[in-house]
Amino acid sequence: MHLAAALGMPVLGLFPPMPPYNSLRWGPVGQRAEALEPLWDCSTVHRPAQCNCIESITPAQVCEVVQRW
Repeated sequence: MHLAAALGMPVLGLFPPMPPYNSLRWGPVGQRAEALEPLWDCSTVHRPAQCNCIESITPAQVCEVVQRW
């Protein structure tokens, strides 16, 4: 993802809303790079592997970003 963004390729990263995986910190950087995160915060989840918040990112949201490219 980061290499593609550095080369100017369109990139979309999907990130869970947990502090260790923050899209502002780890997301792609570039004119054609974007990141999607669920709107709610699941940092209170005690077992991150069981968090399914990222599933709230819909295919329609992904398609909207891709169609802008």
